[in-house]
Amino acid sequence: MIADLPSAGSWRGLAEAGRAWTDFLAAWQGHRVSIDEYRLLEDGRVLTLGRFTAHGRASGVDLDELTTRGANVFTLRGEKVVKLVVYFDREHALADLGLGG
Repeated sequence: MIADLPSAGSWRGLAEAGRAWTDFLAAWQGHRVSIDEYRLLEDGRVLTLGRFTAHGRASGVDLDELTTRGANVFTLRGEKVVKLVVYFDREHALADLGLGG
């Protein structure tokens, strides 16, 4: 699930998720994610706080020049990720999780 940006949406299963990420990443070159912090949430989910950087293929827009401090929320079942929610706006993630700033 991508929680924000114009590409927000939800997909189920590996095939749908793979297509969604392929489509999303096709618009960017040099896409990088760096994680600043990991937090284990009370319900066993894992929150990562990080930064997203990339350059738009068509426009040359550099995400690094925008506010791109984001977050991911991983839901685990055993040793497998069964749900991933991607936030490109960290404050949106923290608000959704009731964690404030």
